[in-house]
Amino acid sequence: MITPTECAELLSLTDVRVKQILKEVIPESEIYRTKPEHGQIKLSASQTRKIIEHRNMSFRPTIATFGNEKGGVGKSLITINVAIKRAQQGAKVLIIDLDPEACATNFLLKEEDFDRDFFTMLEVFKNNANFKDAILPTRYEHLDIVPCRGKARRAEKYVRDENLGTLIKSKLKGLTEVYDLILFEVPPTFSNIIASAYIASDVVVIPTFPDSWSLESVMLTIEDIQEESSKWQIKTPEIKVILNKFRPDRTASKDAWEMMMREFGSYVLPFQIKDSADLQNSINDGKSLFEIRSPKIIKESIAMLADFVCPLVSNENKTIQ
Repeated sequence: MITPTECAELLSLTDVRVKQILKEVIPESEIYRTKPEHGQIKLSASQTRKIIEHRNMSFRPTIATFGNEKGGVGKSLITINVAIKRAQQGAKVLIIDLDPEACATNFLLKEEDFDRDFFTMLEVFKNNANFKDAILPTRYEHLDIVPCRGKARRAEKYVRDENLGTLIKSKLKGLTEVYDLILFEVPPTFSNIIASAYIASDVVVIPTFPDSWSLESVMLTIEDIQEESSKWQIKTPEIKVILNKFRPDRTASKDAWEMMMREFGSYVLPFQIKDSADLQNSINDGKSLFEIRSPKIIKESIAMLADFVCPLVSNENKTIQ
């Protein structure tokens, strides 16, 4: 849930205007307050979406991947928090977990779901099904997931002779009309399935740490995506790089930033994710970054990343008052 102030910032409105719209589109009886009568107002994802629609705005539909062929660079933490942030802001979000480590699945699924059998990405490929057959709701409103488990490592043997240009895209049938943002959660590999996920994306953001070893993997990931796109005659996704765990007070971080700008230039996003233990600690505690007290600058960088991959835009030929 978000506050009217956060909704106002999202829509570039005043708090007063958001509260006016709130009265117009949502019955008083449905408005949640932290305390009776005079408590702080909290907006659900569906309520925020109603306000967005009232303003004749919508999220630009996007398929995105945060990935790197090097592990341990924070891609799962970023994927989870970007998904939650956009969902809280009213977007309909789907994570397709293709990582056998199943970090996103373990964090997002409702506890009761682990006590029953459910379709995973393995069954999707094994049974030549679509991802929609495996979708489960998560514990966050507006955020669903195609789950994964360790046995998903076996999925690769079912796709060896597939056309990677259409393998993943064909399994998204009907989903791009339902979800504003579809995120692939991928392992630090470049198997057939993962290659197909990369080239099925509109946007790929490569997180990296401020060290030379991490930066080397960035170029490898970029080259592999470009080669696969060319091989299967698929438009290359928009590729960007973001520096994670940036410490502006550390020489190593500043040097890494300068090296990134020299090596990757226009690929580099103009902001960084600052170093903070809160990102990892929140996940360990079963909470998103936006459910704990953490430095504003960390939350802002994740919010900017969410804005980049799935921007909120004005609908054409409609007037905003």
